[in-house]
Amino acid sequence: MAGEEIYIARLGAWIARALGDTTGFTEDLDTDALGLVMPEAVSGDNAVQAAGVALADAGGILSNAASELDAAIVSGDQSELVSALLSLVEGVYLFVNALVDMGNRIEAAAAGLPAAERDAVLTFAGLMARKTIDHMVLSLLARELPQLAFLLNLVGLAELQVVEASNDNPQQYVRKELKLEQIKDLVSDPITHLAATHGWGTDQFDPAEIMDMVLSFYEEETAIEAGKDGDDAFIRYGGFLWKRDSSVSPPGIMLDLSASVEQSLNERVEFSEEWGTSFESTISLSGGAIFRLQPPFEFSVEPKTGNAGGAIKITTNRNTSAQGFTIIGGIDLLGLTANDVGIGAELTIGADTTGQVQIDPGVFADLKGLTLTLGSEGSDNFLASLLAEADIQGVFDIGLAWSLSEGLVVKAAGGLEIAIPMHQDLGIVSFDTLYIILKIRDDGSFALEASAGITGLIGPLSATVERMGIEVVIAFSNGADAAFGPVDLALSFKPPSGVGLSIDAGAVKGGGYLYLDYEKGEYAGALELVFSEFLALKAIGLINTKMPDGSDGYSLLIVITAEFGTPIQLGFGFVLIGVGGLLGLNRTMMLEELAEGVRTGAVESVMFPQDVIANIAQILSDMRRFFPPEEGIFLIGPMAKLGWGTPVLVTASVGIIIEVPPGNIAILGVLKCVLPDEEAALLVLQVKFIGALEVDKSRLWFFASLYGSRVLFITIGGEMGLLIAWGDNAEFVLSVGGFHPKFNPPPLPFPSPMRVSLSILDTSFARIRVEGYFAVTSNTAQFGAAVELFFGLSEFSVSGHLSFDALFQFSPFYFIISFSASMSVKVFGAGLFSVRIRGELEGTSPWHFEGEGSISVLFWDISVPVSHTWGDLAETVNADIAALPLLVDEFTTDANWLALPPSGSGLSVSLRKIDPTQELVLHPVGALRISQRRIPLDLEISKVGNQKISDISKAVLKVVDGGGLVAKAEVQEPFATAQFRDIDNAISAPGYENYTAGTDVTVPGTDVRTSHAVKRVVKHELIIIDNNFKEHIQHFFNVGLLWFRQLLSSNATARSPLSMANRTAKVPFNEGIVAAQPGYVIANAADNTAWGGAATFSSQAQAQDALAAQIKTDWQSAEALHVIPASEVREAT
Repeated sequence: MAGEEIYIARLGAWIARALGDTTGFTEDLDTDALGLVMPEAVSGDNAVQAAGVALADAGGILSNAASELDAAIVSGDQSELVSALLSLVEGVYLFVNALVDMGNRIEAAAAGLPAAERDAVLTFAGLMARKTIDHMVLSLLARELPQLAFLLNLVGLAELQVVEASNDNPQQYVRKELKLEQIKDLVSDPITHLAATHGWGTDQFDPAEIMDMVLSFYEEETAIEAGKDGDDAFIRYGGFLWKRDSSVSPPGIMLDLSASVEQSLNERVEFSEEWGTSFESTISLSGGAIFRLQPPFEFSVEPKTGNAGGAIKITTNRNTSAQGFTIIGGIDLLGLTANDVGIGAELTIGADTTGQVQIDPGVFADLKGLTLTLGSEGSDNFLASLLAEADIQGVFDIGLAWSLSEGLVVKAAGGLEIAIPMHQDLGIVSFDTLYIILKIRDDGSFALEASAGITGLIGPLSATVERMGIEVVIAFSNGADAAFGPVDLALSFKPPSGVGLSIDAGAVKGGGYLYLDYEKGEYAGALELVFSEFLALKAIGLINTKMPDGSDGYSLLIVITAEFGTPIQLGFGFVLIGVGGLLGLNRTMMLEELAEGVRTGAVESVMFPQDVIANIAQILSDMRRFFPPEEGIFLIGPMAKLGWGTPVLVTASVGIIIEVPPGNIAILGVLKCVLPDEEAALLVLQVKFIGALEVDKSRLWFFASLYGSRVLFITIGGEMGLLIAWGDNAEFVLSVGGFHPKFNPPPLPFPSPMRVSLSILDTSFARIRVEGYFAVTSNTAQFGAAVELFFGLSEFSVSGHLSFDALFQFSPFYFIISFSASMSVKVFGAGLFSVRIRGELEGTSPWHFEGEGSISVLFWDISVPVSHTWGDLAETVNADIAALPLLVDEFTTDANWLALPPSGSGLSVSLRKIDPTQELVLHPVGALRISQRRIPLDLEISKVGNQKISDISKAVLKVVDGGGLVAKAEVQEPFATAQFRDIDNAISAPGYENYTAGTDVTVPGTDVRTSHAVKRVVKHELIIIDNNFKEHIQHFFNVGLLWFRQLLSSNATARSPLSMANRTAKVPFNEGIVAAQPGYVIANAADNTAWGGAATFSSQAQAQDALAAQIKTDWQSAEALHVIPASEVREAT
């Protein structure tokens, strides 16, 4: 069945499933949700109850038919699908007849009711069929596709409206009606249609109901504020304010965005096996903006500062799995294929502070990878002789685009390539192939190339030159200097695109290849030589004469390895198998790419690569990705390949790469262990790893990945990662096998580790797989495991699984443990029997368990949900602790007192040598640092670790008066906030933040007194050196003032720290750029403007303390103020 027919069948099954759910009102004729409370005289009528039973039976038949249709679609059996469709049609017919009969029975039963009540029931009965169908379809739509239900309501094709209680129905309900008959009005006259539906374009327009539906998409605890500002309904979420705009008449919609936004979206929806649609959008907004939509459809953007812009692009093309299709095929003479074809539309919008909006719509169509091939079979004798053995192939990209700004544009790229075998032997030189190539360049010019592949043979040396010849460039020009009117021709030598060498001289075997790309300015080469089975030498080089941005520059990357045929003994069973190195000039090291290369195996392109000549394309691609060009960066990396045992049982290829500047160090390696030997291996353990010390980012990390490993027949896999970060963003993460599913790890420099796994069985009829993980962070411990099994064939199968996940949070103490288990038996793909259990336990304040158990037998399901909470909200803590004695111990520890030298070196004095002593020696103008890392100062704290504090809530360190010292500056140290106060988001909060840990003290003031000035007359000794004359010396030579000043400007005195400080004081600015540290601000909740000139705090906890102090003095500010990152503060206008 075609893909479109499958979608129609799925839609039919979905609608049937919606209509078949009649249990909501057929049992007791509960029609409250349809807008009427049915009188007991009608609901209790025997005929009405019998009709209800018949309707319920018809609904059951329809539901079963929908299930059969779903199963038939999955199986793909045509006969089953046709049978299921017929059953579905029959079920719909029975259901509609039963629904109409129900309405007739209700009308008959209402005859004896009072007039007013009878009229209401008769009106309902006449509309019952439509009300029921609309209600069921929209109910299922709201549950399964709420966004589509919202969209139908928004455009007026469905109505979901809250109806208050009335005499007919004393209960509030939601009226659900489909209005598909209004599609014509929506298309032909959308303005009138929206005015009738929502009041758009009239003074009665009120988006309150639409906003209520938007709120339903969010969890109840989401911090969204909704209400009315006068008559204007609004929704506020963070820096977004969406409200009715009554500043214009008739009113419209306004969106006030109070933040800078840089967002992009790239999503793809595949609606069949061959085709899909991609949605791409970008939004760029600096300083916030106000978006207005006024009737009928006037759109304006008012950036508050800077500019605003965005782009939307929708493309329908073939899916990746379906790319590459044949247009003309089946004949050997001519073939035409394409890689992809697509059409789409795009819209670009920009605006500035004047409110002027520029809109540039466009449409496009592309045909990519169009390949034309031409053969000789099936042609006449003349054509066959001309095309014999020729390889004629053309690859083109053709595009057509139209936009409002550029009009119609035709784009083309690619070219036609003809390779004709020559096989002309001219002695030591042979012409192998003649190339005739036509290229379409980016500038619209054509390049016609006529070149040849040449092979030369001199004794044991063979050389190959690829595509060397001539090139004619044809350009179209309007200039007067064109060679042939509007056409300009240029003839030039075509240098070779590649040169290969091979040698087979008995003692020396191997070869090399040189790749040349003059247009890109890139030259690469590889060499692999083996000397008498004693030494295998490999070298790979990559040179760029252009930087990635097209600017002038150069970069170099070389990898050289040498492997010994007979390993060199090192002692204790260790041998040296090979050595090597990496050298990079104007090249940087992409550690994230290297970490990903550890997972994919691409890192072996650098660590003693194998079959260099055969794999040169992949090796060069990996080298470009791992070490891209960057000006001013130098790389050096020694490598070694070691082994242990005789024969070698364990090998380790290790390389250390140093990046200067900033001094980052990375260690790469591949470890292999094979026991007892490679011919009959019982244990194969292979690990690729990378570790790095990033000085510029203040972190140390390690990542390792198992690959191709096994014990006997049991396959082993998994990954681990370690991150230790210090400084402003301190973190600790250790993961073996990944993280808890509900844990959001901090940004990692390596991929999230995959589960550690054991595949005990892995065949088509039997599978047993076990996997697990363990992780520790600064505030959590996590572990879990899972086992899956499968036994069976296509006719009969048994499958099951068992898993658990546990997460323990240290502060405040909290844990969550979840588990699940299932077993199912299937016959011919259909479920015969299954058992499922799942549960989740969390605690301990309070304890809560939630779970479910279910059993399925054929078409019957029995589920038993369980949810229970016990215990109180008391916090789980240890015994109270006194914090002040801890601080006293810290400040009386000698290790926490440090004598600091002066911050500058321009003291102009020399100090005598001091003998070693155990006591601190303080420089006369230095500073004394007193700090500790036990408890943060000047911060409201409630606990230390898991113990509550019994004596203080805040500690402040001050310098007493009269001691001869004054405070110079506070000392900041990183502390784990969750260890000292309760926070709501301990799992996702920053691991460490900087707080006050101590202070620097120094002597007050600066004594700049000196002794009396001494005047000296300086005379020099002048020596004149001249090779042609005798050396001349003049003693006590007086230097002129101008000459003396010139010499003084660059001598040692001018370069002294004192002189440098004097010159620096006259410079109005520093040339360095320092990135601001992240901070937090107390802001007004209404518009996110800074509150009362509030200061910026270095941590969120300090800002919350300041807010708490403000609330104590003015309790009404609790709802008016909140703490936000400084980057989100809105500038007051």
